[in-house]
Amino acid sequence: MARIEREREDLMREATAFERRGEVQLPGGRVLFVGVRPNGAVSFYFGADPVFQFNEAGQLRRAFSGDRLQKAEHGRVVSLRRHRGGETVDLLRHEYTDDEQATFLAFVESELLAARRALASEGDVVLRRIPAAWDLRGEIADWLRRHERVVVAQRPSQ
Repeated sequence: MARIEREREDLMREATAFERRGEVQLPGGRVLFVGVRPNGAVSFYFGADPVFQFNEAGQLRRAFSGDRLQKAEHGRVVSLRRHRGGETVDLLRHEYTDDEQATFLAFVESELLAARRALASEGDVVLRRIPAAWDLRGEIADWLRRHERVVVAQRPSQ
């Protein structure tokens, strides 16, 4: 997590680790950025917040929502929150209880369902994509159908 918070960069231009990336207009005006790495790992950025990152097996490895970073540790969700004190920034660690994890995963699933519904709508909701010929709507809608239930990865790294 960065020490200085600011608006996210233009992911379409700068997130070159994603060999396929695109933006989708969601109901209510939010823009969803979707990026796919060469190994098949997928990331979803619902505007600046929330962000969900999945590994190549489709398991949640990291998320950013509100003032927290959530990461996977041994199939569980651990939350890190910034605490500013003078010149230092500390990360306060909290292991989610079963109820907290269930609530958080339900939130992730509801956001992904919104993306799935937007991709299934009749209107052209794809704003930009790289490469231009990428079937973003088809590939991501298929990924979302296959991963309706979010599973937490063993670790946060790829």
